[in-house]
Amino acid sequence: MRLPRRVPWKSFSELEQVFSWVFSPEADDTTKQLALNRLASWRAITQIPHAIESTWMILSVVLEDSALSARTSGSLASVTNLRQSYSMAIIRLVNGLVDPLQQGVYARPITTIASQIGLPIWLVELRHAATHEDLPSLALLRDAAHESLTWLLNNYWLPTVAPANLEDAPPPVIPPVLPLLKEYRSLMKSIARDASIKGVKKGDIARMHRDLERWVGETKVSYGMDSGQMGMDDEGEKFAIEKLCEELVESGYLVSISKKSKAPPPTLTYPNGPPTLMAWEGLLNHVQSNHVSFGERFITQLVAHLISSEGEAVEDGALLSWIEWAISTWKAVSPECSAESVAYSLLKELPDSDINDETFRTRIELILSNLPLEATDRAKYSLLISAMSQQSASSETLSLDDMEQRIMILRKAMNNAPMPQLGDDRMVVDPPIDRDTNPAPGIRLLGPETGWKPCPIGYNGLTMKIA
Repeated sequence: MRLPRRVPWKSFSELEQVFSWVFSPEADDTTKQLALNRLASWRAITQIPHAIESTWMILSVVLEDSALSARTSGSLASVTNLRQSYSMAIIRLVNGLVDPLQQGVYARPITTIASQIGLPIWLVELRHAATHEDLPSLALLRDAAHESLTWLLNNYWLPTVAPANLEDAPPPVIPPVLPLLKEYRSLMKSIARDASIKGVKKGDIARMHRDLERWVGETKVSYGMDSGQMGMDDEGEKFAIEKLCEELVESGYLVSISKKSKAPPPTLTYPNGPPTLMAWEGLLNHVQSNHVSFGERFITQLVAHLISSEGEAVEDGALLSWIEWAISTWKAVSPECSAESVAYSLLKELPDSDINDETFRTRIELILSNLPLEATDRAKYSLLISAMSQQSASSETLSLDDMEQRIMILRKAMNNAPMPQLGDDRMVVDPPIDRDTNPAPGIRLLGPETGWKPCPIGYNGLTMKIA
């Protein structure tokens, strides 16, 4: 679940007001000064998006330039300070836009990232000149400030304030990852045929790793442009990793190429790991080391594919082996990759699923039986699925008795005690409690002898009530 994001404006209308003060046709130096004051107060409250901070910085320099131009003449020092302020605002704008997309292991050219997000290339060149060469002229810097505000208007303010106006705009094209995976598979197949060329191909493997990281960065940029959430790095990376996991699993590349000619192992999973482990182990570990959320997404996609598909035994065995390998390899660095977390995520979806579907239930039990769980946990989960199936078949509405029955099943399984019959609707009552041992005044205990019956706030036949 995505957590609420704190914003400095008290209402959306306040954000719209600042937008009109800066970008409306009637905007002048007076309204821009009002917007500048409001933006400064927002900066004092909390961290603001980079686009808003860049608007504040450029706007402050523009107003300073306007005030200086209103004078009859300006000193050389004032003009130099103005050029420095313009340059700093442009540098911070460009760096703040491209740096979040430069988090991979391998650096990408800034011009490439700027082209993806639609930022004018000459602003990148101006940033380079202002950083490493003489300061650009004041006229050029004024044009750059105007161009920067126009870009911020079209790429942040309009999508944020008036997203409905952009519904007809064509969505950005997300680069495909399947050709990269296909090329990587061909490369690893050639190494498998002739192990002597492995050293020669190390450069090609490293290049493929760089290409994949470049694809992740490009997909993050495309996601930000499509959703109007420029700078939302976590959401963009999540989208890119989910897309990568989907292509890895759905393409069938993780299953042995000659799966039809191989008989499934007796234990369904492969004792030495997945049949294609040597081909994909390096790439998967590389992605996991650079993107901590990959392991969890990868396992989730494998589980979802196993539940929804009716594959052959060989395919099921390969995918189950991949789940087992991912858990054993990444559980130490990512708690979400533990067998318990996978089982919990799986069972959490059961109430919203058709548990009476025999095929669906069989697939769930197949996955649980192959997870590296403790014997007591595996028995507990199996009993819970069985109880949910029987109770769901008898009644569409889950009653309080059904929930109590499930709790009893889990408790008995954990205590290794004899299991009650699922059809027994009798209530288990705790032993009576001596009222004399309860020192709290004004409280009395209600037991079965008082005629009290279970209700949503009752528990096991005994409850406490304030007199």
